Amino acid sequence: MNPRAEILRVENLCATYNGNMVLRDISFCLDEGDFLAIAGPNGAGKSTLLRVLAALMKPSAGEIMLFGRPLTSFSRRALSKKIAIVFQNISFPYDFTVSEIVALGRTPFLSPWTPLSKKDNSSIREAMELTDTWPLRERSFSRLSAGERQRVVLAKAFAQQPSILLLDEPATHLDIHHQVGIFNILARLNQQRKTTILCITHDLSLAAQYTDHFLFLSHGKIVADGSASVVIEKRIIEELFQTEVYVGTLPQTHRPFIYPIKQTTINSS
Repeated sequence: MNPRAEILRVENLCATYNGNMVLRDISFCLDEGDFLAIAGPNGAGKSTLLRVLAALMKPSAGEIMLFGRPLTSFSRRALSKKIAIVFQNISFPYDFTVSEIVALGRTPFLSPWTPLSKKDNSSIREAMELTDTWPLRERSFSRLSAGERQRVVLAKAFAQQPSILLLDEPATHLDIHHQVGIFNILARLNQQRKTTILCITHDLSLAAQYTDHFLFLSHGKIVADGSASVVIEKRIIEELFQTEVYVGTLPQTHRPFIYPIKQTTINSS
C-alpha cells in the first residue's frame, strides 16, 4: 500500500482576536483522505482555527503548509480550488434557486462572464446527486427546510471538488435522521473521492462513528490528540467539559459513545 501524501501541516500556530490570544501553539498534520474531528468547549478556539486554515484570518505566529507550500503563497482563487469551507447558518443575499447556489461552487474555475462548461455542469450534478439535492434544483433556497438547506450548502462545497473540506458543525440544528444523513454523505465523499475532511463538532458520539481522529481544544490549546478509542475516555471528557459522563462502546461498530450522567444534587444558587 502506498503511503498517503501529506496535504496540510500546521506548526506552532497562534492567533489573536481583539488583542486576546485565541490559539496557542497548535500543531498537527493531515494526510490525503483523513477525516479529523475537532471538539472542545465553547470558546476553545475551534471556529477561529477554521478561519485561519481557510486564510480568512491571519495567524499571529506559526506556519501553515498546504501541499508543501506556505498557505500565504496561494492566491484566493487558487486556494478556493483546494479548500472549501462550510460555516453554520449560511445565508445568501438573494433568493437563489438550489441549482444556482450549487453552481456558485464552480466560481473559482470560471473566468468573468464565462458560461458553465460541460465539466462544470457535470460537477454540479454529481454534487447534487451525492447530497440528494438534485430533485430540489428548481426550488427556492429560502423555502427549504433546515436539513435541505444544509445539504444544498454541502453540495455547493462539493461542486468545488476541493482537496480539503472544512466544516463548522455541519449537523447542527438538525434532527437525528438528518444528522446521520449528513455524516453518511461526508463518509461517502471521504471514501470515494479521498477528500480530506476537518470537522468541528459537539456531538462526540456521532462523530466517533465516522471520523478517524479527534483533536480536542481547550483555551486555545490542544489537550488531546488521537483516535476516538484513545481520546474519548471518561477522564479526558470530564476534565474537558466539566461534566460527569458515561463512556461505552457500541457493539455494532466497536466505537465509543458518550452520554452525560444526571447530577443527583443540583445547586440552585
